[in-house]
Amino acid sequence: MRVPLALLIAATAFAGCRADTPLPDPNPSPTPTVAAPLPDSTVALTTAPPDSAVGDTALLTTVYTSQAIEVRRPTEGPSMTLRSVRWAAHDGYDRLVFTFDGDQVPGYKLSPGPTTACGSGEPVTTAGAGNLTLSLTGVQAHDETGHPSGAIDRAKPALPTLRELIRSCDFEGEVAYAVGTRDRAPRFRIQTLLSPSRLVVDLEASAQ
Repeated sequence: MRVPLALLIAATAFAGCRADTPLPDPNPSPTPTVAAPLPDSTVALTTAPPDSAVGDTALLTTVYTSQAIEVRRPTEGPSMTLRSVRWAAHDGYDRLVFTFDGDQVPGYKLSPGPTTACGSGEPVTTAGAGNLTLSLTGVQAHDETGHPSGAIDRAKPALPTLRELIRSCDFEGEVAYAVGTRDRAPRFRIQTLLSPSRLVVDLEASAQ
C-alpha cells in the first residue's frame, strides 16, 4: 500500500517535535527594560580654611567677577562682632576670611574702586595697583566697652595678589576695609560658611 506523500511529510514533522520542547508563544509578553541609573549630581565644594572644623565645606556662591557684589540682611537687633580676619595663598587665588560671632553672616558689599574713611571722608590709600572696598553692615569690630574685638585694622600680607588690608570704618554698625591688590582690576568671588559664621573672599591670581 502506498502512503500519500502529504501524509508522509506530516508524520515526519510530528515525529521531530519532542514533547519537552515548548512551542513558541503566539503573543509573547514584552521584555521589561531597566532604565540606566542617572549619574550622581556633581557639586563644586571648596575646603574651609585649615583651622576650621573638620569636614566644614561650602558651595561657592559666585564665579570670579570684577563687578560689585552686594547682599543685604536685616539690621534690626544687636550688631554681630567681627572676631578675626585671616588670609592665605592658594593655587590660583589668595583668600581672605572674616569670622563673626552669631549664627549668620552679615550683609556685605564688595566693589572695585577707592575707599574713603567713614569718619573724615578722606581717601584710604593702599599698596598695589588696584583697590576693593568691602563694607559689612550690622556688625562691629569692638566690644561693648569700645575695645577692639581682635580683628586686625591694618596688615600687609606677603601674598601674590593681596598687598594690603586697611580697616576704614567701624561706626554705627558698619565695618569697612580697603583691600589693596596687585592688579588694577582684580577679579574676585565670595562664599559664606557657618559654624562659625564666615565671609570668604577669593582674589584671583594674575596670569602675569
